[in-house]
Amino acid sequence: MIKIVAESVKNKNKTHFVVKVVDGDNVIDEQIATTINKRDQLIWGFAEQFNTTDIHIINEVKTKSGKAVTPKSKFKFSEIPSIPVLDMEDAADFFDENEDIVYNRVLIAVGEGIEADKKVIRLFELNGTGVYLTSEKEDWIPGLVNAEKYFIGSEDYEKCALCVELLNKLK
Repeated sequence: MIKIVAESVKNKNKTHFVVKVVDGDNVIDEQIATTINKRDQLIWGFAEQFNTTDIHIINEVKTKSGKAVTPKSKFKFSEIPSIPVLDMEDAADFFDENEDIVYNRVLIAVGEGIEADKKVIRLFELNGTGVYLTSEKEDWIPGLVNAEKYFIGSEDYEKCALCVELLNKLK
């Protein structure tokens, strides 16, 4: 199963980020970013290119002894993808043509919404405008049901199982 692993590495006073696409024990692609924004761009680019939402972010910090440790991190929302449309009419066309992106984002956003106990989640930003397409909690179950149907049709049973898991948490 393909996943994306992003690690922060601190050398002296500089931090950089190594973003890898991993299939089992094999590294398929690896790139380095010098900022968090560039790291996130790499992650979302890889997620789209390799059709995966299995993303692991590992933050390492140096202690006074110089030993690297992985801190317990607080929950952090994922970056909200920007779609190349400016209004809802165009968004509907975009969604029809990009179902995989849409349903993968539904899984991520609903999972985060459940974990953070939110009533509304942001799904997409309209073309970098700061205007967001949102979904209220009452609409999450129908969205997950549609996602599950889509993933059954594409025979992505791991994502189907994730849909069922999220649906059970909402019931």
